[in-house]
Amino acid sequence: MSPEEKALAKKEKRLRTRAKVCKEIYLTEASYVESLKALVELYIMPLSAIASDDARRIVSRSEISQLFSNWQLLYQLNSSLCSDLKEITCDETYDAETTKISPCFLTFAPYLKMYSQYVSNHEVASVLLVSLLKKADFRAFVDGQRSVPENKGRGLGDYLIVPIQRIPRYKLLIEELIKNTEEEHPDYDSLKEALSKIAAVAAFVNTEMHLQEARRKLIEINDLFTRVHHEQIVSASRKFIHRGMISLSLLPLLFMPVYVSLFSCILSFFLKSYVMFHISLVRDVR
Repeated sequence: MSPEEKALAKKEKRLRTRAKVCKEIYLTEASYVESLKALVELYIMPLSAIASDDARRIVSRSEISQLFSNWQLLYQLNSSLCSDLKEITCDETYDAETTKISPCFLTFAPYLKMYSQYVSNHEVASVLLVSLLKKADFRAFVDGQRSVPENKGRGLGDYLIVPIQRIPRYKLLIEELIKNTEEEHPDYDSLKEALSKIAAVAAFVNTEMHLQEARRKLIEINDLFTRVHHEQIVSASRKFIHRGMISLSLLPLLFMPVYVSLFSCILSFFLKSYVMFHISLVRDVR
């Protein structure tokens, strides 16, 4: 095979992969929108109807707003994106060598702040869901909806995490698309621009979820600490940094697992579920 033939074969392979990735973007978007729609129809609409009936109310309108945030706006936004992607990728005139998919995402990008709002509210929604599931009538409703065939066995908590997982998925798909798009392709520069906008939101999502997880662990450890020492370790300036396990040597060949939690100004040692002691650090760990 001549160098020219090898170059042509490589280009054709990239075009086939590009077409495959474009199709995957549309198909995964269609599946995602179906999940958004399912939650609206199985949870938001029925709960909103029940909230309007004093005799049947199991959740307030305020709690519905806290639980689902701007979910219905996300549904409308992504339904539009899905329609645009379908129009491009499923059209008979689609040509991997000339067709542009970037306009869909450049139109979509300015509205990504809606996802920032949803992600910021997720911690509140998660705490509220745990509280609501302790109520027998709300749990019965959720269990009943979970058994509906259209729900495919998914719980309410499974749905609430879906939008948070979608943004990083966009980033990965567009990166793969750029990887298989020639620099001379009319879509190349616009795809790079779209990736930049989506990557910024993906970074925010990642940072926010790490902060929420750190706060959750801090509260969890604080509850344990308070039960034993009757002292609070939560404060506005204190941050959870890391949690791990070390082996404490008691006797030769006898070791005991000790769980260590490092905060910005405290190092705590745990034996199973019991707080043994803590050390206050002279300087904050940042």
